[in-house]
Amino acid sequence: MMGYLGSLLLGWCLGANDGANIFAPAVGTRMVSFRAATLLAAGLAVVGAMAEGEGGIRTLAGLTPQTPNTAAAVLLGAAFSVMIMLRLGIPTSITQAVGGGIVGAGLLQQHAEFHGIGRVLICWVTNPVAGALVYVAVHRILRGLVRRVKPSVFALDPWLRAGLIVFSCYGAYALGANNVANVTGVLVASGQLSVRGAALMGGAGIALGALCASRRTSHTVGAGLVHLDAFTACAVVLAQAITVHFYAVLGVPVSGTEAMVGAVLGVSLVKGLHVVHWRRTVQVFGGWVITPFTAAAATAILVMLSRLTYNP
Repeated sequence: MMGYLGSLLLGWCLGANDGANIFAPAVGTRMVSFRAATLLAAGLAVVGAMAEGEGGIRTLAGLTPQTPNTAAAVLLGAAFSVMIMLRLGIPTSITQAVGGGIVGAGLLQQHAEFHGIGRVLICWVTNPVAGALVYVAVHRILRGLVRRVKPSVFALDPWLRAGLIVFSCYGAYALGANNVANVTGVLVASGQLSVRGAALMGGAGIALGALCASRRTSHTVGAGLVHLDAFTACAVVLAQAITVHFYAVLGVPVSGTEAMVGAVLGVSLVKGLHVVHWRRTVQVFGGWVITPFTAAAATAILVMLSRLTYNP
C-alpha cells in the first residue's frame, strides 16, 4: 500500500516539477494560459506513458532487485527530496532523486547493479549538454526557415504561437514516455505492478501533479533563467522535446528539467553568456547535486525503519 502511495506522490511531484517545465516558455512568453498549458500537459503525458513508457520502466526495474518495502522507501525518499526543492521553487531532477533512492537502497542491501546504474549516469550527464546542442541546431533551422519565408510581424506571431503550443504538446508526450519509469519502475521490479499497469498509474500521477501544483516552478524556468522571446521559446521547447524523446527511444529515463534547462542555457551559445541569469542558474545546478544524495539518505533511513520490529 505504501508503495502505491509513494508512486502517486512522486508522480504528483513529477507533474508539478517537469510538467511545468514543458509549457514554461509558452506560459512565460504569454503565448498560452497556465490553465490551458496544464490541461494539455496532463493529457499528453498520459498518452506518452501508455504509448512509449515501457522501455524506461524495464530499464529502471532492472537496476536492482526490490521488495515491496524497499520500493516504497525509494519512492517516498525520492518524493521527499523533490518536495523540498519544489518548496524552494527550484526545478530539480526526478530521475536523479529516484536514482539516488535506488542506489541508497541497493547499497544498504549490497546488491546494486552498478553496470546498469553507470549507463543511466552517463545519460544524466549528457542530457543537459544534448539539450543545449539540440537547441543550437533547432535555432539555426527555424531561423533559416523564417529568413527564407520572410513573413511580416503580424503573420509571424500566430505562427509562433501555434508552433509553441504544438512543440509543447510534443514535449508533454515525450515527458510521459520517458519519465513514467521514475514513478513506477521500482513497483514493477518488486512485482507489484505489470509494465502496462505501471504506465497507466504513473501517467495518471504525472497528470495530477501538472494540474495541481506546477505554477511556481513554471515561472522559474519560463522567465527566471533566461529572458525568452516567442521565437527563442519555440526553439527551446522543441529542443527539449527532441532530447527527452531521444532518451525515451533508448529506454533510459532522464530528467525533463535537465533537458529543458540545458536547452534554455543553449540560448547563451547563440546570444552570448550575458543573457543568462547566473545566480538562479547556480541554484538550479545546486538542486541537481543535492537531490540524489538527499534521496539516497532518506531512502536508507526508511529501509532501516522498515526492518525494525516491535517486541512488547
